[in-house]
Amino acid sequence: PARGRLCPMPAASGPDAVAKVRRKADAPIAGKHRTAVTKGKRRNAESSTDGKRCKADAGCRELAAGAAASSAAASASPAAASASFSSLPLLATLRLALSESFPFEQLTPVQQATIPAALAGRDVIARARTGSGKTLAFLLPAIQRVAADPDQPGVRAVLVSPTRELATQTGAVCEALLSHMPRVSCRCAVGGTSVHGDVAALRGSLCPGILVGTPGRLNDLLSGGHGAASAFGRVACLVLDEADQLLALGFRRPVEAVVASLRRAAHPAAPPWQTLLFSATLRGDVRSLAAAARRGCAPPTAAEDDDLLVADAIGAEAPTNAAVEQAVTVSPPAALAAELVRTLLALRSHPAAKVIVYAGAARLVSFLAALCRRMGLGGSAPLELHARLPHAERASADRLSSRREGGGEQRLFTPGCAREQVDAAFRASEGGRLFLEALGALGVQ
Repeated sequence: PARGRLCPMPAASGPDAVAKVRRKADAPIAGKHRTAVTKGKRRNAESSTDGKRCKADAGCRELAAGAAASSAAASASPAAASASFSSLPLLATLRLALSESFPFEQLTPVQQATIPAALAGRDVIARARTGSGKTLAFLLPAIQRVAADPDQPGVRAVLVSPTRELATQTGAVCEALLSHMPRVSCRCAVGGTSVHGDVAALRGSLCPGILVGTPGRLNDLLSGGHGAASAFGRVACLVLDEADQLLALGFRRPVEAVVASLRRAAHPAAPPWQTLLFSATLRGDVRSLAAAARRGCAPPTAAEDDDLLVADAIGAEAPTNAAVEQAVTVSPPAALAAELVRTLLALRSHPAAKVIVYAGAARLVSFLAALCRRMGLGGSAPLELHARLPHAERASADRLSSRREGGGEQRLFTPGCAREQVDAAFRASEGGRLFLEALGALGVQ
């Protein structure tokens, strides 16, 4: 857009979406900095499965959102209604854990499109929105593949996540699904923790069958001279979650290094691993990354062949952001902090609301959090989450944001795309890709 011109939020669409746009008439426009506030409307509550709630602590927000979306799809289409978890050929122990920890009945569009093919052993490249239930879409096939032969030594499935928080949440969901499989374990390996602990776990007699990690830590384990690479000799499944974020955060070369190290570590008699890639977009760089991750396969050129399924679950879903009321204010850079304060003061009329603030840099996150603390806008204490925090503080903020159910005017400041159930989101920087992804996750809540 031209400088100084106001544009509607691109995420708002659909007959039920309400888009509100306003502009400060008394302030000059000095750039493309914009702030946005969204208020989540809890929709589709009546179509959830008997009001049951997810029991796992971390990572369940996305899964519960996917269940609500699937219930709405089921009520709208007889074909969708016939797609249920009970129809999947899952191991009895996995089915039991699924019913206990995630009491969902209907498959979401992305689950319906990908899980049967993945269970059949095919590679899957899927385009799916955040909050569409894709965590189960890749965890169920990966766990089934590992649990089918639990006597195989070493790491059997490697799951690559772009951030520590996402890896931790995925690991928590995986552990819940393994609750009735004592012979299969999961470990989360991320930066900021002791690499020696990870090495000891991989070299020990109880090596985890499923490893969830970030690219940097995985490279440390595979090629860091710790002698842990031998644990990856029989990898049967490689998952790339949020592949577009991996590329956006500059992890293309680290991910390619992980794949190359896995190829070098592979046992000569080991069959090719299965590749499951999930992304919000399937642009050219994502497809080339998928081609590099597929062991022993040519780059995908057709939408579907005997060994590869390319699925687009976004086209089959209604835009989740249609459930969110949005407002955008275009402000000069110097007015962003004042606009945030004004918005938080207005939200004081909703004391139980949870608010998340997205900023583009760690220093801006720290500044805004300190500002709210000084002005008493953080309730009990505003949580701060960014890459410069020590791992222990990041993990603590992530746990607290997952467990607090409002009542304290919580403000979670983060430059990344956190997946918490909130009532309002505020974007306080230029650019909006991560905010739009969070908007989609908020819409399905």
